[in-house]
Amino acid sequence: MLVNTLLILSVLLVALVSSTAHEFEHSYAGYGKWAAKYGRDGKPTPAQFMAWMQNWEFVRKQNEDKSATWVAELNHFGDMTTAEFKEKILMKEAHISDPKNQKRNVRHPLASTDVPASFDWRNVGGVTPVQDQGFVGTCWTFSTVANIEGQVFQSTNSTIKLSEEYFVDCDGTSDDKHADCSIFGGWPYLAYQFAINTGGVPSETAYPYCAGTGECYPCMNGPVSLCGPPPYSCDRTRDQLCKAIVPAATISDWRDVSSDETEIASDLVATGPFSVLLDAHNLQFYKGGVWDGSGFNGIGRCSTTALDHAVLITGYGSDSGQDYWSVKNSWGASWGEEGYFRIMRGTGQCGINTAVTTAIV
Repeated sequence: MLVNTLLILSVLLVALVSSTAHEFEHSYAGYGKWAAKYGRDGKPTPAQFMAWMQNWEFVRKQNEDKSATWVAELNHFGDMTTAEFKEKILMKEAHISDPKNQKRNVRHPLASTDVPASFDWRNVGGVTPVQDQGFVGTCWTFSTVANIEGQVFQSTNSTIKLSEEYFVDCDGTSDDKHADCSIFGGWPYLAYQFAINTGGVPSETAYPYCAGTGECYPCMNGPVSLCGPPPYSCDRTRDQLCKAIVPAATISDWRDVSSDETEIASDLVATGPFSVLLDAHNLQFYKGGVWDGSGFNGIGRCSTTALDHAVLITGYGSDSGQDYWSVKNSWGASWGEEGYFRIMRGTGQCGINTAVTTAIV
C-alpha cells in the first residue's frame, strides 16, 4: 500500500513539474512573440519578464470577466510595471481643486434640446491623425496641439498639423501651482498662454516631433521647484530653434469649459474638440469597449482628482445604453480603438470633466 501511494505521488509530482515547465516555456515563447511584434529584444531581464507575465495574467482575467464593459490587450506597454508606466508615460499626478483661473470670455453652450444624440468631430474633418508620444511624458503637448488644430478647423474649415515638439522644447510657462516641464509633463492651459505670448505655433513639418523617438534630447525650461530636476544631459542647441519659429497658427485666448457633462457635450458640438485631463493609470492595456476606469474585475478604480494624463475629447455617443465620450489618445494608432478610447460619460469618470479647456482662435 505504501509503495503504491509513493508511486502515485511520484507520478503526480512529475506531472506537476512537467506542466509547470511546459507553462513556463509556453510563456517565454509568448514573450518572444510579443517582443517580435513590438520591436523589443527577445531576451528580457528577469524583471521585464516578470512584469510581462503579471500583465499577461491581468489581461487574461480582464477578458474573462463577463460583466466587464471593456476588453484588454497586451500591447506595447506589456513589459512595464504600473509604476514604470506612470513614471515614463504619464505625468506627475496633480490633485485638482481649481487649477486655473476662470476666463471671462466663456462661450454659452447650446440648449440641451439642440444637441444630437451622438456626435464626433472626426466625422467632419476636425481632428488630425493619431500620433505616438513614445516613452516620455509629453501627452500635454498632444492634447494642447490637437485642441488648437480643432479651433483652426472651426475658424478656417481647413486642417493643419501643428507642432508638439515646439512646446516640448520651448515652453517653460508656470504659475504658482503648475508648470510646463517638457518630457516630464505639463498643462494645456499654460501651453495656450505660451502660444499667445510667443505669437503662435509652427507646423509639424517645420518643427517635427522627436522627443519620443530618440532623435532628439530636449532640455527643460520649466522651474525646478515645480518640475523637478532637468534631464542629466540635453541638447541646448535646440534653444535656437525656439527663437526662429514661423507661426502656422495663432490663438487669441483660452477658456475653461463647464464641468457639467451635459454642458460639455453641447459646448463640444458648438465649439470643437476639447483638451481634458484624467487619471489614466488603469488605461495601460485598454483595447476596446466603454472603459469604466477600473482594473480587471472592477478592482482599483481610477481617481477623480489625481489627474496624470492629457487627451482630447472629440465626441460622444451611447453603446447598449451606456453613454460615453470618444477620446483621442497619443499612444499610437495601434493602441485601443485605432488610437482612441471610449470612457463612461455622465459620472465624472476618472476626473475627465474637471479640467476641460479650449483655445480660442
